[in-house]
Amino acid sequence: AQEALVGCYDALQLIYAGGVAAPVASDVMSDLCFGATGAGDSDGYPRIDSYDKNLSTSDVNMFEDNWKNYYKGIFRCNTLIMKLENVDWGTQTALKSSVEAEARFLRAYFYFDMVRLWEKVPLLTTPSNDNIPQATPEEIYKIITEDLLFAAENGSSKQYGQIASTEYGHASKWAAEGLLARVFLFYTGYYGKDDLVGLVTKDKALAMTE
Repeated sequence: AQEALVGCYDALQLIYAGGVAAPVASDVMSDLCFGATGAGDSDGYPRIDSYDKNLSTSDVNMFEDNWKNYYKGIFRCNTLIMKLENVDWGTQTALKSSVEAEARFLRAYFYFDMVRLWEKVPLLTTPSNDNIPQATPEEIYKIITEDLLFAAENGSSKQYGQIASTEYGHASKWAAEGLLARVFLFYTGYYGKDDLVGLVTKDKALAMTE
């Protein structure tokens, strides 16, 4: 289970190594960057910056690698979550919940990137090769929220000074609460809502940040 979980985290490397990484795309599309990310870059970034397909016409499907790799990561998370019952946990039931919490945190992280990049995407919560229709933003945000609430409830609650060096980099309940507050801000701000899909209120999101 731990090795499979490492595979889920490894998807982050795939996502940010191919295509246009979401943090880079966010900066290029915003007012933080003008034109591109550096003088030596191709015209692909100005194409994104100005939303003009006539710029750098040889750059097509610039986010194709992102799309494929996000779904690779989601497939790994879904597979691990589905197979948790097949692991002989013995008396380590808390470890089972912790592993599931991290896998669901990562799945939420992937979908949060995707819903901001494309808004409507196929929503898979079990491994599948089916060609399914796109889900609505509300459906996607509901899964994101449920995953992060689970991660906040079941993730490691160790403070930074209590974490062994071998455990660095793992998503904790604090990471889940922080990301959930970020999801709340984006969803309510962008869609003009008062709460996060009826599951998280402003007061709850504020309590998590505090």
